[in-house]
Amino acid sequence: MTGWPALLAGDHEFIVSFTDDTFYYLVVARHVARGDGFTFDGLHPTNGFQPLWLFALVPIFWLVPGEVPPLRALIAVQSILFGVGALLLWKILRSRLPPASAAAVPLLLIGLPGTSALWLGMESALFFVLLIATWAAWLRLETRGTTSPADWALLGGCCALLFLARLEGGAALPVVLLLAYRRIRSAPRPLAALASLLAPAAIVWSAYLTWNIFAFGTWLPISGVVKTLWVSRQTLSERLLSLIDFPWAGGFLLERAFTGRLAAFAMVVSWLLFFGAAAAALYYRKAVMRAVREADALFVVLTCAIIALVDHVVVGAYLAEWALIPIQLLTAMAIGLAAGRVRHAGAAVLVIALLLSAARIPAHARKAERWDHSFTGRSLILAEWIRDHTPPGARVATVFAGVLGYFSGRTVINLDGLVNSVDYYERVLRGDEWESYLSAEGIDHLAHVGCADREPVLRMLDYFGKQSSDIGQYALAHLERDPSQPEGCGLLLFTVDWNRDGA
Repeated sequence: MTGWPALLAGDHEFIVSFTDDTFYYLVVARHVARGDGFTFDGLHPTNGFQPLWLFALVPIFWLVPGEVPPLRALIAVQSILFGVGALLLWKILRSRLPPASAAAVPLLLIGLPGTSALWLGMESALFFVLLIATWAAWLRLETRGTTSPADWALLGGCCALLFLARLEGGAALPVVLLLAYRRIRSAPRPLAALASLLAPAAIVWSAYLTWNIFAFGTWLPISGVVKTLWVSRQTLSERLLSLIDFPWAGGFLLERAFTGRLAAFAMVVSWLLFFGAAAAALYYRKAVMRAVREADALFVVLTCAIIALVDHVVVGAYLAEWALIPIQLLTAMAIGLAAGRVRHAGAAVLVIALLLSAARIPAHARKAERWDHSFTGRSLILAEWIRDHTPPGARVATVFAGVLGYFSGRTVINLDGLVNSVDYYERVLRGDEWESYLSAEGIDHLAHVGCADREPVLRMLDYFGKQSSDIGQYALAHLERDPSQPEGCGLLLFTVDWNRDGA
């Protein structure tokens, strides 16, 4: 349910288990394993990744040859990580909640609407297990009568690893400092306790930031820098709409139930339910806090809430669903805590969680059966066509570059900036030097997974709101659809001759 059933599928059916962004990681990891450095296109350095997950993927390419076998190994690793995290979560909750409620919480992380995106080969499982491990380290320290510097160092080390798994995980350390303030002050050697807690994070954070600035020219991952640029270019109405559209399980369910003309209705109902629930939690805050404290869940609740709030405010609509572990964990915990306080409710929630989790299997089977209708599937078809119909030295540029970069066997230049260099960010995304940059890179083809007309290409080139950019107008005047490329919606490969005169 977190990947294991997919291992039984054929190659094409299996590959659609992943999102295109998964292959951003995989292509970079494959380059690192081959000794090419941290690069997506093989030409330019990039730090557009969460470091710990990238480093976890590199050994897979050392040990497992081929294209599809490493993906199957990845699913196995991801499933084991989630299994460890779920077991640890259950062990924490079983002494704090009724048995059925404690068992339901980890199952809800599989079955809740929106959680399927958490298990698409991204860093979600690693972040999840480290978040629960950090909570366990905090509980171990909190419940001990006396503490040693080693206890504080263990907790600090968990916080440091959580930061490397996803940078927002750095919020765990301030939460620990807030909750442990009195405990540190009353320790036999308070300065030693504080130093032991802070040292691992200080070493890891400073090493990571120093590596970034010297190796890539930016303190933060370029993917985060690009997303903040996208947010800054939103209109005021878009920004306000993004801020009030908070991602949550009920909203995902309504989006699936009401589509087309009813999509706006679903959005309004989602807002009303979400803010209604928030208002109810605020009104009954004493009961909520009592339930949280009785479950010793204050650390994990505060950490998840801070991460979710910061992500939503800073990134907004550009926050991917696989980054929603904090929100989904908060939701599952809230359901478990509420069920634990109502007679027989825990058993009902457990049954529902089991049914929702089991439903993931036929849902994935239907997706696999129609693999060529998904975005990943159509991208795979195009990647295979590029591999079979273009020369080995061809260079292809595209917005959604993950699958094409992994399977095409060609040099694929990413256009969205998420796994590009700082130079690309400064010159192209901020400086609008599209034509000079892409022509200098020797781009032979522009590829896009859309319908066979010029409009999707215009959307691709205008991905960043560059509706009047020179490159958009120039490229459209010079695009020629390759006549040997298969017909139909979903596949576009255009040949570009940069030496022709503009129209």
